[in-house]
Amino acid sequence: MKSLIIVLASITMLLVLVSWGFARQKVDFPPGEEMAAEPGAGTPRAAVKSREDDRLPIQKQDQWQFFLSPYLWITGINGNVSTLKGTVNPAIPWWEVVSVLFSKAMGTMGRAEVWKGRWGVILDGYFTYVGSSGSQVGASKEKTFGPVDFTLNKQIHLGGLDISVPISGQIGPGNVTLTPSASIKYISRIGNLDLGVRFLVGTWPLSPEKPLPALSVELLGGPRLNSINQYVRINLSAVKIANVPIDIGRFSLVGKHQTVKNGSLVIDYNKQYFEPFLGARLGLWLTPKFLVNLMGDVGGFGLVGDDHVDCNLEALLGYRVSKHIYAWAGYRALGSWYDFGKDLVQVNVAMWVHGPALGMSYAF
Repeated sequence: MKSLIIVLASITMLLVLVSWGFARQKVDFPPGEEMAAEPGAGTPRAAVKSREDDRLPIQKQDQWQFFLSPYLWITGINGNVSTLKGTVNPAIPWWEVVSVLFSKAMGTMGRAEVWKGRWGVILDGYFTYVGSSGSQVGASKEKTFGPVDFTLNKQIHLGGLDISVPISGQIGPGNVTLTPSASIKYISRIGNLDLGVRFLVGTWPLSPEKPLPALSVELLGGPRLNSINQYVRINLSAVKIANVPIDIGRFSLVGKHQTVKNGSLVIDYNKQYFEPFLGARLGLWLTPKFLVNLMGDVGGFGLVGDDHVDCNLEALLGYRVSKHIYAWAGYRALGSWYDFGKDLVQVNVAMWVHGPALGMSYAF
């Protein structure tokens, strides 16, 4: 039911946005070209063409355009891994990852796009690695017992005579110390590669007097290759130490005993598969220099395997450094939910990988 609702909501959103875009198509012009598109306007088309190199990418619908965008993603993680034996909640904030970047955590992204008119192709991929380990010793608990009095009857044989000699003794008071300890190791490797189609629904100036700021709406969709590896190992141990004094008559001794009980839980999930995804990207072109990109998508829909659903959310602020180069900074989050295994070995995973993203785009 959850998958069906997500699919229906996505299709509805797609139909609404496409219908809206085509309904506005007659009055929808790229920002900066409204005057040139009307006969008798004060700025002739030739003058617009002469400033072609200064136009924003969203204004160049009549040209082939290419974009290469490498990114760095500093990833933290919040998760929930549940089994019949218990639940583990790995949580690593991204600001604690900065000091171990490229050793215990890493996130890289890259995007390539080709546009021509309303249509385009996007190749978008990323890989994240987050690993952590730690151990902890719990507070020791002591328990005292005793003393316990006892009597030993020693039988002595002298010729044909048997003599019983009672020997009194005492055990304790003694104590038992219990010290619990545990260690955990967690590794998350998540990556995907999208081969999507981009469709420009339209662009709309937010002010009737000026071409900027303007809003652009794009739809995204296609196949996605997912690669997921989650590894969790939990070791539990309890060290029990007992010290028991024993007195027997005139003799005394101390009995010592130590036991160590160990147990472990290991979850190692590794899978790769293709799934569909649908999404949208909103561009807010504020000035010729500044713009904001908001992108989100949903993939899997529980249709392919392990009831898997994932989503990507991205908010970036861009600055046009030069005619061909844009600098980006913002935040990205990846959510992933899946179940695998059956009955006694069923595992349920809910995971958010998120953190700041920095990158550059080269347009040509």
